Amino acid sequence: MALRRMRLLEVAVVVAIVAILYGVLSNTLVVLGERAERAAVQGMLGQLKQQLNIKLAQYYIAGNKDLQSLQAENPFMWLERPPENYRGELASLVDIMNQPETEVWFFDTSNHELVYKVNRHQFLTIEGQNQQILRFVLNLNQSAADKQGKAETATSTVYHGVFSTAVPFTWQIDTPP
Repeated sequence: MALRRMRLLEVAVVVAIVAILYGVLSNTLVVLGERAERAAVQGMLGQLKQQLNIKLAQYYIAGNKDLQSLQAENPFMWLERPPENYRGELASLVDIMNQPETEVWFFDTSNHELVYKVNRHQFLTIEGQNQQILRFVLNLNQSAADKQGKAETATSTVYHGVFSTAVPFTWQIDTPP
């Protein structure tokens, strides 16, 4: 009888340890999964920024001063191959919301925005009502360069471009795994 109680106690201790380890592991996996998704978004934006810099250099070399045409282009078409999770161009945000997939990119042709549909959003806060859509817009500008003094005219133009958030968000995953 005492041996049976001892074994039941051992089983209870083992079950408690396994439950605690499962809880810690599942929380860690949630955090790591969301960190990976955030890193993938940042990585894709970095690739598109690199391609944007190449496009801007081509515009600069050609002496093209009309950046409006570049601003209307789909940045995913600048890549040699669009990423596997790029699902194409859609005409509105409503069309994108109706898509069942998550962790995918779209190009919103009506607003000329890059749109990412988030899967893991426990640590993500997006202004507004929709907590599943990240939107980025291409902002381009030109500035004068090689200007020595106020009286001199600029001798060249420098092109700048950045993908900015169309709707502000914070993705804070600062808790260690």
